[in-house]
Amino acid sequence: MSQAERLILCVTTGRSGTALLADLFASLDGVVSLHEPEPKFSHVMRAAQEHPEVARRFWQLAKLSVVAATRVPIYVETSHLACKGFIEPLLEMGIVPDLVLLQREMRDVALSLYELNTIPGRSPEGLKFCLSPGDAHVLALPGWEKLHDYQLCYWYCLETARRAKLYAEAVQARGGAVATLAFTDLIAGRNLARLFDELRIGVTPEELERAVVATQKVVNAKKEHKQRSGAEIQAQLQTFESEVTARVAAGRLSEPPPAVPGQGRPLLSSLVLSWNRADLLRRTLASLTRTMAVAHEIIIVDNASTDGAAEVVRDFVAHTPTAKAIYLRENLGGEAFNLALACARGDLIHLSENDLEYLPGWSERVVEAFTHFPDLGQLSLFGPVPTDDEAWSLKPCSLVHARGRVLYRAEGNVGTPSVLPRRLFDAGVRIQNSPAVVGLKMPDDHALSAAVQQAELLVAWNDHYLVRNLGHSITEFNGRPDYYQANYRAKSWLGEAGWRERIKAWEGRSRPFRRSFLFPSEPLCAEKTAPTAECPEPQLWSMFDGWSAEVETLEFLYALVRLLKPKQLLETGTWHGFAAAAMGRALRDNGRGHLTTLEIFPESVEVSRRRISELGLGHVVTVVQGASLEYSPAMELDFILLDSELNLREAEFRRFMPALARGATVLFHDTSQSHTVVQDGIQNLIKSGIALEGFFMPTPRGLFLARYAGMQRPDNNDAIR
Repeated sequence: MSQAERLILCVTTGRSGTALLADLFASLDGVVSLHEPEPKFSHVMRAAQEHPEVARRFWQLAKLSVVAATRVPIYVETSHLACKGFIEPLLEMGIVPDLVLLQREMRDVALSLYELNTIPGRSPEGLKFCLSPGDAHVLALPGWEKLHDYQLCYWYCLETARRAKLYAEAVQARGGAVATLAFTDLIAGRNLARLFDELRIGVTPEELERAVVATQKVVNAKKEHKQRSGAEIQAQLQTFESEVTARVAAGRLSEPPPAVPGQGRPLLSSLVLSWNRADLLRRTLASLTRTMAVAHEIIIVDNASTDGAAEVVRDFVAHTPTAKAIYLRENLGGEAFNLALACARGDLIHLSENDLEYLPGWSERVVEAFTHFPDLGQLSLFGPVPTDDEAWSLKPCSLVHARGRVLYRAEGNVGTPSVLPRRLFDAGVRIQNSPAVVGLKMPDDHALSAAVQQAELLVAWNDHYLVRNLGHSITEFNGRPDYYQANYRAKSWLGEAGWRERIKAWEGRSRPFRRSFLFPSEPLCAEKTAPTAECPEPQLWSMFDGWSAEVETLEFLYALVRLLKPKQLLETGTWHGFAAAAMGRALRDNGRGHLTTLEIFPESVEVSRRRISELGLGHVVTVVQGASLEYSPAMELDFILLDSELNLREAEFRRFMPALARGATVLFHDTSQSHTVVQDGIQNLIKSGIALEGFFMPTPRGLFLARYAGMQRPDNNDAIR
C-alpha cells in the first residue's frame, strides 16, 4: 500500500450491521467498501489465535496485495473478523488503519448468536467466526466448558468490547482516526455526519444524502437460519450474564497453550475427517503417527460420530502431543474440513479420510514432490493404477517429471486424500459438499481439483500408492455392506450398480505376485496401459513408472542378454536407467560385454548414472548424454534396443544399421496398437529391403524382437513372423 491510501477496518461482534455499514461507505466517491471479500479473514482466523504469525503472513501474502490493487484513496472492509488478531500485525508493520467501532447492545448480539447456534468455542459456526474462551490472550472464563451456550455468547461480547477499547487507544496513539457508531444510529441513518467527521472524511451534502439512503435497507436478520428461540431462556438472562461477569472479573487474560517440546511451526498439517467406522479410524491414526517423519500437526474433526469414533479421537489426542480435535454436534460432511483448515499452521495441508493406512516414507515423498515441482497444487496419495486389493478403475493421466521424480498429471479430480500448498487456502479455496451426492454429505473432490487447476497449478497422482486404501477393498465392502451400499447409491455418477460392477470386475481379475528380482527394493504397481485386443489384461504386468519398460520386459532383457552374451550393446532412451541396469547386470554376470546407453535429458542422465553407480555397474555400462541421431558407434554392435522418442525409432535404426553386425539382436519397445508410429516404422524398414527376422510380443506396451540379416529384396514381408 502507498502512503496516500487509507485502510478502514471495523471492530465489532458481528450481528451488528456490518453489511449495511459496507453499503454506507460504498455510497461515497473515491471509496471501495466491501463486507467480507476474498481473501477472507475467516480462512485463517482460528490458526491466528494460537499462532499470531499466521495473521501477519495473511496480510503479507494475501490481503495487502488485493487492497493495493484497488488503487483508491480509501479502502474499507467491514468484516467483524478483523478485530480477531489482524490489527496487531498491521501496527507492527507500520500500517495504521482507521477504525469504526460499531456497537450494539450485548444482550441483543448474544441472543442473536445463540439463536443462530453460533456458539464461541463450541459450534461449527462459532469456531469459524468467533473468538473462543480457549484462545490465548482473551478474557479468562474458568470452567467455560460447562457453561450454557448463551453465556459463551455473552462472554464473546465482553471480549469484543475489551478489544475495541484497546485497539482504539493503539490506533489513536499512532495518529489514526477512530469513530464510534451505534447499531441503532446506523439503521436509522443518524449521526452519519459525525461518523465521517471523526474519520476525517470530507463529504458533500449529496454524498451524505446518498449515505443516508444507503442505510434504508432491511438488516439481514437471518431468520430462516435461526435454529432455536431465545424466549425459552429470557427469565435466566440476568443470572447467566451476572455469572459470566463475575467469572471474568475474577480471572485474568488467558495464556497461550504450552509449547510442545521439540515442536516448532509444522511443515505439514494433517487434517483427518472422521465419521463412524471407529475401527478404521484407529488404524488410520496409528499408521499416521507411526510413519510421520516431518514436522507436523494433526487436527481431527469428528463429524458427530455415533459408533464410538469420537472416543477413539479423544484417546488419541490424549496420548499424542501433536494432535488436537474438533468435536461437532452435527455432521457437516466435507465442509467440516474447513474448521480444521482455520486451525492449521503448516505450509502443506494434508487432507485425510478415516479409511487409509499410511505407508512408511509417505511424508518424505510428499515433501520431495512439492520441492521438485514448484507448480504442484494437489498431490494425491494414490498412484494412477488401482492396487490389486482395491476395487477401483484406471485413472486417466500423463507422466510429468522433474529432477528424477515422476508424477502423473490428472485429467480430472484425484479424490479427497491429498496434499495441497497452504497458499491455495489462503487465497480462498475451500472444501465443499458434493451436489452430486444425494442424501449424504461428502467432500466435492471434483470442485477441489477444479479450483487447483483454475489456479494453473498441477493436479497429480503420485507415482505409486503412499497409503492402503482400506475403504475401497473387497474385505471392507463385505464387512460393512449396508454402509457402502448407501454410500454408493448416493453417488449419482456411479450408483449402486456401478459399485457392484467394480466388485464383479475385481472378483474376475487375476492377482499376480508383484516382485522384481532385479530391483527388489523399488515400489511396484500394476501397469497403467489401457486394455487392447492384443493385450486385454495389461494390469497383470507391473511397472516402476509409465516410461520405464514393464518390469517383466526388464527381466526379459536381463535373460536375453544373459542367454545371448553379446559383446557390444547400444540403447537409446536411457530414461532412469532401469533397462540399462537390467542389461548391465547380465553383462556383469556374463563376465564380458559393454553397453552404451543414450539419453538427451540431463536430469535423466544424472538419475541413471547414479543408479548404475549404486549397483556397481559402471565398468559395463556407459551413460552418454546427447541426441541419439547425432551419436556414432565406435565399434560394431551385436545388440541394440531402441526405446527413445516414438517418432525417432525408424530413423535411429537407419542411423545405426551400418554399425550392426550381421545376426545382431534388435529390439523395438512400444510397438503396441497405441503406438502405431513405431509399428509403421518397422514396416517401412522391412518394405525398404532391410531384413528383420522377428515377431511382435503382445505385452502392454509392445515389444518387437528381431534378428538383423542384412538387406533383402524390397517388399518381401516374410521376415516378420
